[in-house]
Amino acid sequence: MSPIKKLFLGIYNKQLLGGIVLLFGVYSFFIGHTVVAIDQRQALTSQIQTTGAAVSALQINYFNLASSITMTKATELGFVDSETPDFAYTNPGAQTFAMK
Repeated sequence: MSPIKKLFLGIYNKQLLGGIVLLFGVYSFFIGHTVVAIDQRQALTSQIQTTGAAVSALQINYFNLASSITMTKATELGFVDSETPDFAYTNPGAQTFAMK
């Protein structure tokens, strides 16, 4: 028998076949994982665009409502000016306080 036939009939052939099957399995796993990741990324991109559009609409609504509030509207709704100071601060060294 020739040395080439021994090579293909011996243990090297089984190891080569096992290695090829193993490499094909690893390759298939990574290709499948990549396809799933791409699909998930597309779904997330679509969801981000939808959410961004909703946020923009809410911001426009907020700014329209905020710009419609005036002092006359607040008075109509029953709000009154506060007689308390705008802010107060303390001086811890002298145990005093001041209002502005």
